Amino acid sequence: MNAYEYYLNMEEEHLQIRKMYHEMKNQLMIMGDQETEPGEQKSDYRQIMEEKLENINQFYHTGSKSLDMLLFDGKMKAKARNIEFDAVVSEGCLSFMEEEDINIIFSNAIINAIEACEKIKEGPRQIKIKAGKNLNDTLVYVKNTVCQDREKGSLSTKKKNKIMHGIGLTSIQECVEKYGGYISIRDEDGTFQLAILFGKE
Repeated sequence: MNAYEYYLNMEEEHLQIRKMYHEMKNQLMIMGDQETEPGEQKSDYRQIMEEKLENINQFYHTGSKSLDMLLFDGKMKAKARNIEFDAVVSEGCLSFMEEEDINIIFSNAIINAIEACEKIKEGPRQIKIKAGKNLNDTLVYVKNTVCQDREKGSLSTKKKNKIMHGIGLTSIQECVEKYGGYISIRDEDGTFQLAILFGKE
């Protein structure tokens, strides 16, 4: 699906997950009140609930509600595909951008990274995302492992819907240029690296 459809589906999923989180938390509170003996061994059901709650409670706080959802959804989708997903975004570092542009940049970057990792049959599957400020500059960095036997430097899609999937990086570049930013791409050592720099206006 394209980035817009991805975002709409992700928003609904995120809402449902938040509801599940609060319901499970309430259940655990009730179960905790019912335990009278200190040090009493937890029931299997409660232990499973706590593990699920720990997995769900991985919300981000970037200062952008939609980016929080995109990162959380990306982490859940990556985990389901046995892909290591690590994202660190300084709160408020992208406050100069419109939400729509943040969505375009990160949704396309995450979709591309997950699809690239899915093609890896052997070796690490990793996605790392960082964003933050350095003095007057803001840096966004996305790095993911890629299939070693892929054609190096080939960014074209093999999907049937080439029009939608082929414009991912182009859409990112258009958003970056809108804010006077620059893009650098590296495809080496089994990794694909996307760096975006926004300087002082």
